[in-house]
Amino acid sequence: MELTREVARAAGLGLDESGFESAMAQQRSRGQAASEFQTDAAEHLFAGIDGRTDFLGYDAVAAVGRVLALIVDGERRQRVEVGEPGEEAPLEVVLDRTPFYAEGGGQQGDSGRLVGPGGEVAVGDTQPRGDLQTHLGTLAAGSIAVGDPVQATVDLERRHGLMRNHTATHLLHAALRAVLGDHVRQAGSLVAPDRLRFDYTQPGAPAAAELADVQDLVNARIRDDIAVGTNEMPYAQALESGAIAIFGEKYASDVRVVEICDPAPHVHDCFSKELCGGVHAPATGFVGAFQIVSDASIGAGLRRIEALTGAAAGAWQRRRLESLQHTAQLLKTPPEEVPARVQALQDELADARRRLAEIERQAGAASAGELAAGTVEVAGVPLTTGHIEVESSDALRRAGDELRRRMGSGVIVLATVAGGKPQFLSMITPDLVERGLHAGALIKQVARVAGGGGGGRPEMAQAGGKDAGRVDDALAAVPAILERLIDEQGR
Repeated sequence: MELTREVARAAGLGLDESGFESAMAQQRSRGQAASEFQTDAAEHLFAGIDGRTDFLGYDAVAAVGRVLALIVDGERRQRVEVGEPGEEAPLEVVLDRTPFYAEGGGQQGDSGRLVGPGGEVAVGDTQPRGDLQTHLGTLAAGSIAVGDPVQATVDLERRHGLMRNHTATHLLHAALRAVLGDHVRQAGSLVAPDRLRFDYTQPGAPAAAELADVQDLVNARIRDDIAVGTNEMPYAQALESGAIAIFGEKYASDVRVVEICDPAPHVHDCFSKELCGGVHAPATGFVGAFQIVSDASIGAGLRRIEALTGAAAGAWQRRRLESLQHTAQLLKTPPEEVPARVQALQDELADARRRLAEIERQAGAASAGELAAGTVEVAGVPLTTGHIEVESSDALRRAGDELRRRMGSGVIVLATVAGGKPQFLSMITPDLVERGLHAGALIKQVARVAGGGGGGRPEMAQAGGKDAGRVDDALAAVPAILERLIDEQGR
């Protein structure tokens, strides 16, 4: 909205902000109503299915289940066959028992396949629906019907990725608390097969050394290959035992506790103990490796870490090492000396820029003197125009500042060609701004001659063009454009 106000102000337009807020409120209401309708329809659809889905995936990745329901495009079906109308619509299969993990606690759902007596379903996702789980996918071959027994087999490669990354989030949480302090709490997560995302409470950005310590600690526990254990117990007992509950999560009276605790001689005792219903690695060594990719603020007191594990972490590290080696070759220096060499080049570049700025300032001052000598009057207003040779819009503006200082009162329009593109600058002294002249309105019409446009404040505006060959034509048109604007102000 701030940008819109600025653009409208420069164009002399107003904003109906109350109308905008009213329209946005109506749109939010429509969106909420549509969302509630869809949710209510889905709940009603699954509420009519008799039975429940028993999850077997903690101990198995394949099992036989019976089809309780088939849903195609929001409608219950008794049977679905390849080749029938509507087969391209998403298919949902509800089983009485399944090894597929349904998305929850930040962990994505399993994929895999369901093979029955008459066909096969390719499952791309698994979602919870109350006491039921639905397998979302497509009918790959044959047919499937309610009551069919099916062999449900989880995609093991994807499941292993989910297991690695979920266990890594627990290790990361514990390491953050160990390095930054007990104030750190998980505030959200994403556990995907190829990456993980971890949101946590933290008042300020951790130092680079602290993040390095966190990463080192996680990798140390991975190398320790500590067994990952699970226990079920009452919620209150779990908290008394030291298990961490995630703020905002809803828990049943009995909960599952995931523990990463060293056996005797208790070198690290319990490094991590959390309430969690997800699938995990059998031991921390299964994670393989851990690499923090980024850490950034996502709100007041909240931060987000993106990280990789296993082969993905190794591939990320290899790419970075290859980039470092390539940079070292370009700089003709050993890899360990790249930072110092880059710093030296940055210092040299900064010094060159300072020298160039001084040269441009001197050239601008000289150009300003020459241009001031060619000032003309248009309807009683001093006007100075010129095409000067500078390499940037900043240098063009410095030349304009010097020219305005020399003139005292008047209108300035300057142009240059930088990088093959025309650039224009207009400046109007305060006394003429008070009379109603506007630099933005002037430069917009001037730049149009060179196929461009722009705008800005009443006292100073910049614009760009497309046709470098029309720069002099644009400058030649300035007196007529200015005279027309002065005439319009006088009416």
